[in-house]
Amino acid sequence: MSNAPTYKLEGNAQLASNFVSRGLTQTNKDPGLQSAFWFNFGPQFRLGVWGSNVHYEGLDSHIWVRLNGDIKIDFSNNANLIIKYSNNNYFPSNSRNGSTIALHLDIYKYKVLYEMESNWEGSSTASSHFAFQRTYEVFGSWQWDNQVGYSMLKVDSYQNYFDLRSLIGSSNGSFEYKAGVTWTSNPSQFNGRGDLFLLAIIGVNF
Repeated sequence: MSNAPTYKLEGNAQLASNFVSRGLTQTNKDPGLQSAFWFNFGPQFRLGVWGSNVHYEGLDSHIWVRLNGDIKIDFSNNANLIIKYSNNNYFPSNSRNGSTIALHLDIYKYKVLYEMESNWEGSSTASSHFAFQRTYEVFGSWQWDNQVGYSMLKVDSYQNYFDLRSLIGSSNGSFEYKAGVTWTSNPSQFNGRGDLFLLAIIGVNF
C-alpha cells in the first residue's frame, strides 16, 4: 500500500487457511480472517487499526485488535526505514495484551526486520525477533516471497527458535492470492503450534 498523502482511508482484507505469525499458528490451525484500515496523514506518517480472529488452546481470547502507527524515513528511491508501533489488545481475555516496537529496513528488494514484543505469547516476558526477507519475480507476474527469522525469548520454558516462511502468489487488480509453507526449528516445544504448515491465502485491497 502506498504512503502517499491521500488523506483518505485505505484498507485490505485477507482470508488464510491458517493464521500463522512468526511460525506459530494463532488460530489453532483453523482459518483466519484479517482486515486493516489506514489513514495517511502525509508521505511519512500514517495511523491504522488491524484485527483478526484468534484461537488459543485453553484461553478465552477470540479477537485480536492492533492499533498501529508508522513513520517512514526515505533515504533514496531504493532505500527506506519504517518505525512501527503497535498496541495489541485481545478480547475477551486480556492476558496477551502488550505492545510491539519494530524497525523495517527496505533496501532495493531486500528487507531487514527487527521487532520487540513486551508480552510474548502471553508469558509476561519480552522477546526480540530478527528477520531477513527477499521477494523474487518468477513466472512473469508471480512473486516468490521468502523470509527467515530468529526469535530470542526470555521465558524459561521455551528456547530461541528460527522460523521460515515461503509464499508464491500473484494478483489480479485489487485481488491477490498466494500459497506456501511456514516452519519452525523447534516445533516440539510449541505442542503443535509451530509445525510445518501449508498455507493458502486470498486477499483484496480497497
